[in-house]
Amino acid sequence: MNMKMLQPRQSAVQQALPRAHLSKAALAGPHHAQLQKLDTLAGQSAQLAQLHAVQKLADQRVRNQTGLPNQLKAGVEALSGISLDKVRVHYHSSKPAQLNAKAYAQGTDIHLGPGQEKHLPHEAWHVVQQAQGRVKATAQMKGGVAINDDPALEHEADVMGQKALQAAGMARAPALRALAGGSAQYVAQQVRDNFTAEQRARALAKNQRRNDGFYTCTHCGFQHRLVNYATYRGRRMGDGGFQVDHIQHASRGGRALMGNARVLCGTCNTSRGNRPAPGRTGMDKFRALHRKAIRKDYLIKPRRR
Repeated sequence: MNMKMLQPRQSAVQQALPRAHLSKAALAGPHHAQLQKLDTLAGQSAQLAQLHAVQKLADQRVRNQTGLPNQLKAGVEALSGISLDKVRVHYHSSKPAQLNAKAYAQGTDIHLGPGQEKHLPHEAWHVVQQAQGRVKATAQMKGGVAINDDPALEHEADVMGQKALQAAGMARAPALRALAGGSAQYVAQQVRDNFTAEQRARALAKNQRRNDGFYTCTHCGFQHRLVNYATYRGRRMGDGGFQVDHIQHASRGGRALMGNARVLCGTCNTSRGNRPAPGRTGMDKFRALHRKAIRKDYLIKPRRR
């Protein structure tokens, strides 16, 4: 009984084998070979894409030892055609404070003071400017450190630093020019909080020349022949002397550059701060402040309009 039941099953299997053989033979044609080839190529392309992705991540991890974010580094390189592989960013550096600065770039080194990472795009473009040989010393700090505070270069660094962040999606430049290394002497380009003593002296001298030998407050018009009128006949008078202040305040991104410098009297600099020059009505108000601070006969030459 078992034998009778197994016979038809064996015959069914035997009947199915030729059909399977025929179907396999039918597939073994030119179309089947082409499909197999395409399937193989698709698998290889997928593997290549994965390998490229892994290699890209590995390159970024191995190559970018600069301290620059990958996005910023790629953007600056794409815009300038200059490799930044030799750049080193020094975060939380104490060196900017020694130059009365928030951050500065010198050669292939970028020094950022504590909490000043927002200046990194600006300083990264300063590295490019120096590599292009366009930065010359405009002043010298104590200790012999040459600095450049050219307003045109500063403005360019602001603009191009932001463009570099936007251009990070661009492809890496095919031929990047390497930065010069070695013992080359570079000029420091910095973001400063306050004006240096040399800048203050230049701004005051320029103000005096423009006003017939009188130091003049650009805010209220008060004039005096002495830059420091805080003491008169041995007594404390007023609120100091003429001071050099930012036109655009440092808290709003204003830089300690000669183009952003103005001369204010002590009253305007301490009591009013960053304001446009007053009109005729405002003149009387500010002269009243001066009369409170300084004896009437000490006002050598009130400015008239």
